Amino acid sequence: MNDRPKKILLGCAAACGVVVILGIGSCLAFTSWLRAPGEMLEEAQMLDSDAVGYAEWRLDLEDAGTKAIVDAAIEAMNGQGDELAMPSFIRVLLDFSNRRQARKLKDLFPATAVWSLYPDAGADRNLYSVSVQRLGHRLVFADWVMGWLLPWAPDEIPAVTYRGETILSLEEGDGKEMADEGSSLHAFLSPKGIFFADDLEGAKKAVDRLAGGGIEIVEESGPSRLERLYARLDPGLPLRGAVSNRRGELVRLARRLEGDGGDGGGGASLDPRLEAALAQVDAVIWSGGPVAGGDLILEVLFFADAAAEIEEPIRARVRALQEAWSVEGAPLEVEVTETADGVGVSLRVVDVAKRISEWRVTGARSAGRLEEPRR
Repeated sequence: MNDRPKKILLGCAAACGVVVILGIGSCLAFTSWLRAPGEMLEEAQMLDSDAVGYAEWRLDLEDAGTKAIVDAAIEAMNGQGDELAMPSFIRVLLDFSNRRQARKLKDLFPATAVWSLYPDAGADRNLYSVSVQRLGHRLVFADWVMGWLLPWAPDEIPAVTYRGETILSLEEGDGKEMADEGSSLHAFLSPKGIFFADDLEGAKKAVDRLAGGGIEIVEESGPSRLERLYARLDPGLPLRGAVSNRRGELVRLARRLEGDGGDGGGGASLDPRLEAALAQVDAVIWSGGPVAGGDLILEVLFFADAAAEIEEPIRARVRALQEAWSVEGAPLEVEVTETADGVGVSLRVVDVAKRISEWRVTGARSAGRLEEPRR
């Protein structure tokens, strides 16, 4: 009779032990799943036949050019304290911190950044997306948490559910009314990345592309003009893009890049000669990115029938860009040539990896941590 309480206690202890082990195992399994690589956007997955502009930059450490620049950035981080006298234990802590930062930086690769441009009666609409393989499962978890917390939010958050995705408005508004009007930035999380759109329809288009919607229609009607332009680009380069200019999209895009907002509002405006030249351009394609050796290149081709008329304004703008880069300490090699299709522009920043190291030293001197070399 005396053995019965002992057996009960042993049984309870064993059960508690099993629960603890299962709890620890579940936590370890969840942590392992959270850190494991997830899904990524496939190449040209967001290229939509309805779009008039598209650019994609795929960054992978298996690419020699990208790896050279990332290695240079890590080396610059690791050398931040080399010029300082410090106790050995501080040096150990600094080295540990540098290794941790380097690991975090490498975890951002492979990654893909995508931009799409859609025509609109008032102003062109943009869609942006960032896909990082290491963040895939974390985005799934964040999306689940957001979906669970959203109904409990104290204030009404404008949100629309479309094909299982919760699309949020990132600006204050009157709930669903603002979301339907498309007057704010819309965003949603997906296992393949984070997506931002200027309007609700753009966000829905992104969801459709992720789900594979519209592929049958594209196959029946054939590739769009933008898809044909994009197909001309070298698939071996990490950065590729194209813009069709049938409705003046290129001029509005140039204004945005110059700080004009793209709608003729305040800010810097385009040179009238450059604006007139861009209005004659039929389309533009570009490709480039980091290449082996540490250089950064960009090849741009402006399609135009009257190449001679647009060459000089483009050449003047490129010269101004070259001068601006030189002031920043990054000599830019440029070449502008007339081709059978229009005007080609080649840009090259030589040895970006070396520039990163030089900027680190310059920054240290500016901060007063380094003395100027004695002569």
